[in-house]
Amino acid sequence: MMLKSFNTGDAKALVDRTHPSIYKLMNGQNNFEKNLIAGAKQIIECGIVIESLNVGLPDRLYRAGHEYVCFVPKTSIMQNGDKRFKSISYIVAIKGNDAKWRYLDGAGARRNPNQLWKLLPRLPKTIELPENTISLIEAD
Repeated sequence: MMLKSFNTGDAKALVDRTHPSIYKLMNGQNNFEKNLIAGAKQIIECGIVIESLNVGLPDRLYRAGHEYVCFVPKTSIMQNGDKRFKSISYIVAIKGNDAKWRYLDGAGARRNPNQLWKLLPRLPKTIELPENTISLIEAD
């Protein structure tokens, strides 16, 4: 469902499941929603299609204050024209007092590894973040 929503530019499913800590970085929820929707549309306009998304299982649960956090491995294959890319990343899954899981995309850590601790300051600083790479898939 989330993959289909993203590929069609419907970012509402992503907004509804995103952990609210991201709003601090984006100057509020409305600004986050506008940027997410604009970003999804821009990706579509650039011709990028997410072909597949494989989500694995987390291996550990961490306590971060009143929340629980785990890292869910994610591998996606994307196509842009005749080029294909493989992204290995993770989803940060966060469960709070309301017992609902909400998520952050770990791809932001590729550019700013300390960003996660800005969003979740009570997450232990000793955690080693999962792999986060993007590479070109060579044609056979």
